[in-house]
Amino acid sequence: MDTSVPFREVLWNIPKFSIMYLIMVIAFAIAGYGIYRRFRLMKLGEPISRNDRKGERFKGMFTRSILQTSLARNPSTLMRHLGMYGGMLVMLVATVASMLTFRFNMPLMQGAWYKYFMSLVVDLAGLLFCVSMIWAIIRRCINKKIPTKPKDIFVLVLMFAVGFTGFFVEGLRIYATNDPWGPWSPVGYVCSLLFQGVDIHSAEIAHRVCWWGHMGLAFALLAYWFYSKLAHALLIPLATYRRSLESHGIIPAIDLENEDIENIGVGHIEDFNRKDLLDFEACVRCRKCEEVCPVYNAGGALSPMRMMMALDDHLMEQGEVVRKARKAAKAGADGEAAVGKDDAEDISVELVGNVIAPDALWSCTTCGACWEVCPGSMEQVTKFVRMRTYEVSMNS
Repeated sequence: MDTSVPFREVLWNIPKFSIMYLIMVIAFAIAGYGIYRRFRLMKLGEPISRNDRKGERFKGMFTRSILQTSLARNPSTLMRHLGMYGGMLVMLVATVASMLTFRFNMPLMQGAWYKYFMSLVVDLAGLLFCVSMIWAIIRRCINKKIPTKPKDIFVLVLMFAVGFTGFFVEGLRIYATNDPWGPWSPVGYVCSLLFQGVDIHSAEIAHRVCWWGHMGLAFALLAYWFYSKLAHALLIPLATYRRSLESHGIIPAIDLENEDIENIGVGHIEDFNRKDLLDFEACVRCRKCEEVCPVYNAGGALSPMRMMMALDDHLMEQGEVVRKARKAAKAGADGEAAVGKDDAEDISVELVGNVIAPDALWSCTTCGACWEVCPGSMEQVTKFVRMRTYEVSMNS
């Protein structure tokens, strides 16, 4: 190729790269099981029809979840999320372009597209991504009001490591190949300066090690994605699409004439509908609901976020027990014998008093402020009201 034309060799210095495909298949299989596992829990809930007015639903999903307009009230949060997801999207496009070039010999790693997008834009997007990840890690560590588990920090560090190691891989390639177009990748070029004086053979070995390390981290992130809070990247758009399109002040009516109703309201985790269970899993613990809750801000017992968290934790613990009991019953076996005596006793655990504190539940004013600001369009108020309904109708 004409050396006056910007270009880069894909998979330079990477022999036996076919192993990568095996690792990728394993990572996708693990991630796929994570998705299956979450949706299997959601199916424990009562079916609910939320597929009408598709245009309105898709529009809300795109604007609120993809463009994240629901975060406009908090510019710093919006900037951080756009840095994360915008940077990740640009890097994903670059990865696909590299694959198309390698597999189908498409001219995507040469010329103006390579110089301006694949080098300059992708580098700047990667830098923005790394800065956003550092910002998110620091925020999680210093803001004690945000409920943070060790695995939350772990996944953020893992995401940062993927972006950070990518720059070192790029820097080693620029240095070892004496790439004349290196300065168009500003962050990678700065990294290449760190290796000045290293002999080329050693740089090639270091590049190969870093490349495999970078790929390993990327596939580990993919495999772990749906076992972590990052699952909300898929679940929140789904929750937004399946949101109620009725006024937030309307509480679903109960057909008291229906003789088939066994329970009125919600007393157990499996009494919720599938949208409710989706909401529990999609909640990202962002505290937006707490910030606008009049009861919480007045020092009351209610925290909408912590109630959602408690119900999600209970779903994760109780869901498999309920699922196994239902499976045993469907197979014609005795539920208690199939799942074990202790597990069978747990099936009857009532939410209020065991998972949800009564004073927190009854202190809700049903103002709907939490529902209004929630970036995932979760329906907190209807969940709380239906648990109250059960207490009044079944336990009074």
